[in-house]
Amino acid sequence: MPRSSVYLIPAVLYVMGELKPKRICDIGIGCGKYGMLFRELLDINNELEDHSTGSIFKRDLRLDGVEVYPNYLGPIQEAIYDNIFIGDIRDLAEQLPDYDLFVMIDIIEHMDIASGTKLLETLRSKSRYGVFIVTPIDPIEQEPLLGNECEAHVSVWGKKQWNMLATTRYTIVGNKWLVLVEGKETGIATWLRMPSLKRRCKLAYLRAVNALFPGTYGWVLGQY
Repeated sequence: MPRSSVYLIPAVLYVMGELKPKRICDIGIGCGKYGMLFRELLDINNELEDHSTGSIFKRDLRLDGVEVYPNYLGPIQEAIYDNIFIGDIRDLAEQLPDYDLFVMIDIIEHMDIASGTKLLETLRSKSRYGVFIVTPIDPIEQEPLLGNECEAHVSVWGKKQWNMLATTRYTIVGNKWLVLVEGKETGIATWLRMPSLKRRCKLAYLRAVNALFPGTYGWVLGQY
């Protein structure tokens, strides 16, 4: 969907605040929610004087986006992003410039494992910090939506896939994987690691109950 769960916002912004990328490519921008949050976190002009007519954003952050479905786009996204590339990221990856970080929030599950793995290898070779991924832990059935065939879920990613990629760090927050496939600079996200066994067991219980009774632990899951 062009939007994603709000539960993961604190975790995503924590990762971005730790990495502090200056050049970001947001893949699958949808409504532009995370692009706006990245600007607020990383590009605010704190030296703006009272009554100034200047922009609250410094525009020091290079924030580009990729969107496969142009019907999602409008003036809001155009105001947030410096450049928007329209098309399938698997077709565009080789043509994109290098960035500090590629971001894929709820995107990789829309690709088969083979083409997704090839894409991640390409993107990591073009990035300083790597590719930051958020994706569901458990299978979630989703068919094409809103006239967009690319909204269908076609894969589930997990430890097996992460461990096949070079220098990958990952953790679990709620019912999602948070993953950094490291780029040219490695060893920069040692704080991104799996939770303790006790915490993982609690997460598994919450996910199981939430699967049986949807929404029961939605907000709770977002805090784990």
